[in-house]
Amino acid sequence: MGALLKFLKDIFDMFLFGTSAQGKDRRELKELENRLKEITPPIIKNGMVQPSLAEAMYHLWVQLAPIHEILESTIAGNDTWISLRCIDYLFYSGFSPEGRELYETLFSEKRKQLLSEAESYEKERETHRRLLEKLLRELNTPEFKAVERIICQLGTLYDLCRFNYISFLRCFDSDFTGEDPSYSPRFQQCLAVELVSNLLDFYYISSTLELSPSLVSAIIALVSKKTGDVPSEEEQNSITNRFKTIAYLLKKKLDPGTLLLLLRYLKKDTRLTPASAKIDKPFLEDYRDRLQIRYLADSKNIETEIQDEQLEQQIQELFPGKKMVSLGGYNAETNDFLKATTAYSFFWITPLQVIKTYIRVYFSESVQTLLNTLMVEGYYNNQSFQSQFSTIVHHCIKTASAFETFEKSFGDQGENNLAHLKHCIQNSHNGNEFCRKAEEMVNHMNQQAKSLVQTEAKHFYELSVKLTELLADSKRPTPEYISNIRMLISAAKNREKFECLEKQQPFMLKFLEIMKNYAIIGNTV
Repeated sequence: MGALLKFLKDIFDMFLFGTSAQGKDRRELKELENRLKEITPPIIKNGMVQPSLAEAMYHLWVQLAPIHEILESTIAGNDTWISLRCIDYLFYSGFSPEGRELYETLFSEKRKQLLSEAESYEKERETHRRLLEKLLRELNTPEFKAVERIICQLGTLYDLCRFNYISFLRCFDSDFTGEDPSYSPRFQQCLAVELVSNLLDFYYISSTLELSPSLVSAIIALVSKKTGDVPSEEEQNSITNRFKTIAYLLKKKLDPGTLLLLLRYLKKDTRLTPASAKIDKPFLEDYRDRLQIRYLADSKNIETEIQDEQLEQQIQELFPGKKMVSLGGYNAETNDFLKATTAYSFFWITPLQVIKTYIRVYFSESVQTLLNTLMVEGYYNNQSFQSQFSTIVHHCIKTASAFETFEKSFGDQGENNLAHLKHCIQNSHNGNEFCRKAEEMVNHMNQQAKSLVQTEAKHFYELSVKLTELLADSKRPTPEYISNIRMLISAAKNREKFECLEKQQPFMLKFLEIMKNYAIIGNTV
């Protein structure tokens, strides 16, 4: 009986639509329309799209709103470093218990403690390098590929949250704005042509979204990362139930199959295959790179911190009862910002502070005046010594201005523009060029700081050598370098200054002993 009915139907369609390709298209469109009419509640009637579609879309929008807020404040927001920390947090969940123990050893204060207490710093550092290789091998396991897929799906979910629901719903209710929570939409049927663009966008996003228990767990984990605490059972149940509603709407009301039928019908194209979103960013590869970059940055930071801590007692002895002077721009405050938002750091803060503080405390104006007096009023027996001494004194006196120039470079018009650096860091989500620029700027700052430390430490070492020779020369019956040096230092205007210089000489030696840890200078002073 069924075969007979189909035969009769085919004969009827042939007479009604004909046998041409055009007739075939008309038959297929009619079949599409009939299939759409079978959907309950109906979404097409007399060629008009019915309010039931808008109601489903409205309920989806309402359910997604809290999820949108969670994603935007964590993994999908404009703050790149918050986003990256959330991604790293999700990847961390893929480690085995052994992997997590390795991670905590390599990326916590424990590593610094192990290096500080090790009998051999180099052997301990090599042990840590092998542990890192072992940790990175675990990233090749299926667990991490699964986490990467979830992160990709979170991106698709965020795109679904950002879909222009207001524009879509206004086709059914022109008064709807989405801004008034008390407003109850009054959806009416609408012309199909008004919806095609929005439906194509929605299909593009929703057709590849996979709502799984793992995705729900990831959302709960992001809430935990955001608040710093595990959500209560009630909060977790609320998120889970919300996703159940979202899944129902996407599978029963707005499923890709139904949307495809509707789009083909609206576009009058039975072979239409709309595009679908594909998020295949190398999140896992990027995570591997970040771990290695962070490890190397931490290595340098730990080395710097340990060195600074080992020298702390010597620095206190050099400046008893005094606090070291901070620099503008290149300082602990900026460094804290860098470490909180990037993998970059400043490595020369302490030696620069030591030099700047030394100049302020010991290389006073009166000492500089005495040195100028020796240069100008001294009767030199050795012109080569005179030239060397004058050049060295000139360099040391210019140290303060060299520091001032370096600090000014961090201003708005400077080559190390700190505001521009922060702008690059905060906008690195807009492209890798911002990340590269930020890295280049920090590397340049560190290179300039290193050069400043090396240059000025060398100048003061050379000054110390010359002063040691002149102090000895002043005690000889017949001075070798400056014939009238004893007359100069015994003059009323210079006597107190010279005594001060003599008393400060041991502190200069302490200063240089500290600087040998940061700069290449002579072994003896």
